[in-house]
Amino acid sequence: MKQTITLFILLFIYSGTLPVYAKTDVNADTESLFKYADLCFKNREFQIAVYEFKRFIYLFPDSLKKEEAFFKTGMAYFNLEKHEKAKDTFNHIIDKYYPSHFAMESYFYLSRIYYKKDMYYRAISNLHDLILICDNIDTKDLAYFNIGWIYIDQGFFEKAKKSFADISPQNKKKFKLKTLSIKLEKHNFIKRKSTKTAAALAIIPGAGFLYCKRYQDAFVSFLLNTGLIFAAYESFDNDLNALGAVIAFTEFGFYAGNIFGSISSTHKYNKIAEKKFISTLKSSHIPDISFNFKKNRVLLSLTFNF
Repeated sequence: MKQTITLFILLFIYSGTLPVYAKTDVNADTESLFKYADLCFKNREFQIAVYEFKRFIYLFPDSLKKEEAFFKTGMAYFNLEKHEKAKDTFNHIIDKYYPSHFAMESYFYLSRIYYKKDMYYRAISNLHDLILICDNIDTKDLAYFNIGWIYIDQGFFEKAKKSFADISPQNKKKFKLKTLSIKLEKHNFIKRKSTKTAAALAIIPGAGFLYCKRYQDAFVSFLLNTGLIFAAYESFDNDLNALGAVIAFTEFGFYAGNIFGSISSTHKYNKIAEKKFISTLKSSHIPDISFNFKKNRVLLSLTFNF
């Protein structure tokens, strides 16, 4: 009888503690798997990180870290340049978890994807969507700031100024907008070449290219055009009218190309001058700003890269 009672007590104790141990093991597995996936991500082993985060999401669908796992999966895809998969992941986070901080960060990453794919309008439009639906002033200001820099990269300096002007007074100092605005005004002093001047100078073969500092093209154009003109003249002078007509027709094409090429060279010259200005602007002013999220607070930090 005593043995039966003792066995019953032991079974009761064991049955009461079993769920606790099982639960503890599950929690341990959850934490260890997430830590391993996160470690792979931090070590830039992005393909492994994608697999491990997806495994975590599948095995622990009710985990509080599920959204973060989705977000880091999207970031891993982004770093692997699998932009379509990254875009799908970030859109899923926005659709399911907005207005969480990971959803807001997803908007910024979506714009980075569009920007990398040269879809500048979509990048800007996506940030404007965030501005419309978001109530947080810091988030809005960060969106305006990034829109401004997208415009700068495209050479739309006036539009960039307007976007920076929409930033709230409380964040203008954080973004160093006073210094940036002064430097941005210097875009009016970029040394550009005139297409009309280049076309007028191109009447003399090679002079238009010379104006745009394309010395090799100027030399080749001058030799080619003057050589053909001389050849055509000699042909007509020696009564070789048919040959002279062929050479003159050919020369007309090269001469027209000399004029159009000179005009095209001004656009290339001006584009290079703008790129140099933008590069100088970026090197003297940190344009990359992002968020650090801590519970209900949003902290600005200079870490976001387009």
